[in-house]
Amino acid sequence: MSSRPSTDKPRTILATALVDSLIPDGPNCKVVLCHFGSGQTDFVMDLQRYAKRTGRPILTVNCLPIETETPFGTLSSLIDNIPATTDFLAVMRELDRALSAVRGQGEEPALLLMENAHYMDPESAYILAQIVQSRIADLLLLTDEDIGQVENLEPFQSLNVSVTLELGLLNEEEVAAELRRITAAPPTTGSINEIMSLTGGIYELVMLVCAQIESSRMWQRIAGYSVLCTEQLLQNDWTDTAVQLVFEQLSDADAIAIKQIALAGTCDISFSQRWLSSDGSWAFSAGLLRRTQEGEIALASTLLEDMIIRKMPPSEAGELLANPSYADLRFAGKGWRRALWLLLAGGEATDHELAEAACAANDAGQYREAYELATAPSNEPISLLRRTEELRAMSKTGQDIDAMADLVHLSSLEVSDAEAESLSTFWMTILPRYIEKSDVLQQAVTALERIQEQTSGDTRTAVSQRLSLARFVQSGRNGSVSPEDIEAFLSDSQPVEVVFSALMFGLEHLILDIDDPIARAAVVRLGNEGTFGHKLRAYASVLLAQEVQGKDIAETRILQKSLHAYWPQGMLLNALESTARAWQAEHAGRHEQCLADLIQATADFKAGGALDSAQHTAVAVLVRDPESEDLVIRELARSAASSLPEASPLFRALSALEEIALPSDGERKLEDVIERLADSALPEVAIQGFWHLYRFHSAEARRIVADNGAVVRKLAEHTDSERYRVIAEVLMCLGSSPHAVANLIDQGDGKVPAEAKDVVWAEVLRACSDDSALAAEARRHLYRKGRKFDTLPAVAEVLEQHGLSARELDISKWAARGLSNKHIAMELNLSVRTVEGHLYRAFAKLGLRDRTGLNALELA
Repeated sequence: MSSRPSTDKPRTILATALVDSLIPDGPNCKVVLCHFGSGQTDFVMDLQRYAKRTGRPILTVNCLPIETETPFGTLSSLIDNIPATTDFLAVMRELDRALSAVRGQGEEPALLLMENAHYMDPESAYILAQIVQSRIADLLLLTDEDIGQVENLEPFQSLNVSVTLELGLLNEEEVAAELRRITAAPPTTGSINEIMSLTGGIYELVMLVCAQIESSRMWQRIAGYSVLCTEQLLQNDWTDTAVQLVFEQLSDADAIAIKQIALAGTCDISFSQRWLSSDGSWAFSAGLLRRTQEGEIALASTLLEDMIIRKMPPSEAGELLANPSYADLRFAGKGWRRALWLLLAGGEATDHELAEAACAANDAGQYREAYELATAPSNEPISLLRRTEELRAMSKTGQDIDAMADLVHLSSLEVSDAEAESLSTFWMTILPRYIEKSDVLQQAVTALERIQEQTSGDTRTAVSQRLSLARFVQSGRNGSVSPEDIEAFLSDSQPVEVVFSALMFGLEHLILDIDDPIARAAVVRLGNEGTFGHKLRAYASVLLAQEVQGKDIAETRILQKSLHAYWPQGMLLNALESTARAWQAEHAGRHEQCLADLIQATADFKAGGALDSAQHTAVAVLVRDPESEDLVIRELARSAASSLPEASPLFRALSALEEIALPSDGERKLEDVIERLADSALPEVAIQGFWHLYRFHSAEARRIVADNGAVVRKLAEHTDSERYRVIAEVLMCLGSSPHAVANLIDQGDGKVPAEAKDVVWAEVLRACSDDSALAAEARRHLYRKGRKFDTLPAVAEVLEQHGLSARELDISKWAARGLSNKHIAMELNLSVRTVEGHLYRAFAKLGLRDRTGLNALELA
C-alpha cells in the first residue's frame, strides 16, 4: 500500500459502530482491548459524542486508581457526577441511582462505559455483570488485558460477548490468524488482501469487519459496510482493487444487479426484489443499497458507484446491456448515466447527446463524470455547448483559473441562442464566487453584453435578466444597496440561476434579511429547482446568515432535504447538518449538545477540504469552551485571521469573535477586545460576543460585560433581530435589582429565548438575599429536572455560591425518589438526624414545605 490512513477517523468510526451494534435483540456487552496509550481519551470522547448525538444515555466509569493504594476511581457521567472516592459501595450506589434515572427517561438502556476495567475489583465486576445481564444497561469494557486472563474480570465471561476488538495495526500474518480464528473456511490471499485493503490494516476495522463475517458467514453481508469504511477512510487510487474484491464475494446475479443499479442511478423496488437474491433484503442491511426520498432504490456508497462507472471494462458493460434484467431498469435515474454506460460498452453518442448528458451530470454534482462526458471521443466536432459543460466541470474540480480564461474566450465567439443560454447561465452560476474581484465582474458584464447582442426572443430576455444582475452587482458592490434594489432579481419571473446569484449577493454582502419573505421564497425555489451546486452553496450561506442575523427560517430544511437526494454520504453536507443542529441546540439552551455538534462540524469541514468553514466553527467552539485543549481546534482558530480577508463580508462579519476565542491575558487587554468589538463589529455580532463572554468565560469577563451596559444598549438600538435584542436586554439588566431582572421574564411575553432564561434566573439568585422568596423561586427553576450547568460558568458559579450544597442536593434527589429519611441514611451511611438537617436546609432554600414540592421539581 502507498499510505496508511490516520487513526483518528477509524476511532470515530469504531465508536459509532460500537454504539450502533448494541441493539435490543443482540449482545449487549463488548470488550475493547486498548493498547493505544493516550489515544484512549480521544476514543472515549468519540463514544460520548456519538452516543449523545444519537440520544443514547451514556455513563462513564474510570476504574484507574487515583493513587496506587486507591482501589477505585471516580464515576463521571453525562447524567451526573460525584467526587472521586475510594468507597466502592458508594460508587455502586451512585451508579444504580444514575441508571435508575436513565431508565425513567426512555425505553433504550443506558450505555455504560468502563475505562481501565482491569483495575475493577471482583465485587464490582460481579454487580456490573448482573446489571448487564438484566439488560438495565449495555456495557463497553475498555481494558488492556484479556478478560480471560484477569481474575477481576471473570464475571464478564458469562455474558454473551460477541467480539473482542483491539486498537492498533495488524500485518498480513495477524489478519490471516484472525480470519482463521473466526471463519469456517481457511483464509486465502484474496480474503487477506480484501481485509487489508478495506481497513488499511487498522486493527479495530479488521475486527469490525471480521465480526460481521462471523455473525453471518456471508461475505456479501459485509460488502456494503466495508465499502462505506473505504469511502470514509481511503480516498486513494489503491481503493479500486478493494471495491473490485467486494464484488468477487457476491454471486454473479447479485453482482450484475448491483452494477446495473449503479449505472442506472436508481431503480424501483420491484427490480431489486426480482433480480437480487432473497428479495434484496440483505443488500439493505449490509449497507449496499438505500431508499431515496422519492421511494426509489440507489447505491448507498458514492465511492462504489464511482468505481463501477469509471472502471468498468467495455466488454463487461456490453454484457450488462445484454442481460435480461436490463429491460426492467427503465432508467428511472439520471439520464447522463445512460450515455456514460453506452460509452463504457463501446458504443457511440452524438455531440448533442453528450452535451445534454454532461449538463445533467453537472447539475447533479457529478463533476468528474460530467467532464468525461464533455470530453468523450465522438465522430462529430466538440460543440460550444459541450465545451461549456467541460468548463463547468473544471471550475468545480480545482481548475478555476483555466476554466475562467476559456469561458472568456468562448464568450467572444459567435453563438447560437442555445449556446448563448448555456454560456450566460454559466456566468451567473459562477458569479457569487468572484463578487469580490472587480476584474472578473467586468469580464462578466462585457461577455454578457456581447452574448445579448447575438440573441433574440425568449433567449434575449433571459440573457438580459442575467446581464442586469451582473451590472447591478458591479455597481452595488462598493456602493449603497437596499434590499428593495435586489428584490427584483429574486422574483419568480427571473431564471433560477439569477435568483441564486442575487440571493448569494444579498446574503453574503449583508443586504438581505434572511427572514424577508422574498428571500425565504428564493430559498424554497432553489430547493425545488436549483442544481446541486446552487443548493449546497445556498445551504451554507443561509446557515451562516442565520447565525449572524440571529434569525431562523424553516425553509432551510427544504434545501437540506433536496441535497440528500443527490449526496447521501457527503462529508460537507454532514458538516453543514451538524452546524444546523448546533444552532438549534444553542437556541434551545442545550449547550453541551451545541458544543458537541460544532466539534463534529469542524472535523467534517476539515476532512471535506472546506478550510474556511472549519476555521469558523473552530472559533465558535473556543468561544463556547475557552478552556478547550484540543490542539486541532485551537490551530484552526489561530489560522482563521489570515484567511478571512479573502472571504465574503458575511464571513468577515464573524471575525470579531476571534479575539474572544483566543484572547490575550490581562484585564486591560480584555477590555480592549470588548471596546473593539463594540466599535467595529455588526451590532448582532457584537451582542453575540458580549453574550458569549458573559456565559462561558471568566468572572472577570462577566464583570467587564456588566460594566458596559450603556454600550450594549446602543448596540440593541441598531439591531432588528428579536433574539439579539432580548439578549441585549438581559445583559443590560445585569446588576439591577433582582425584581427588575425577574420582571424581564414575566414581562417578556414568552419572548426571552431558552438560552437566556437560565442566565436570568442565575442573576436573580446572585442579586437576592439567600433567604428571600425570589431566591427560592430562582433555585427551583435552576434545579428543575436535575439539570446541570457544567458548561455554563455564568450559572454554575452562582449555584456554587448560592445554591444547595452537594450533600443537600444529593439527599433531596434521594427524597424525591420516595425514599424515607431512614432509608436515605442507610444508603449514605449517615445518621437520620443528619439527613433531616440537610433536607430542612434544602426545603428552606427551595421555598418548599415538604417532599411534595420535590416531586414537582422532578429532581430525580
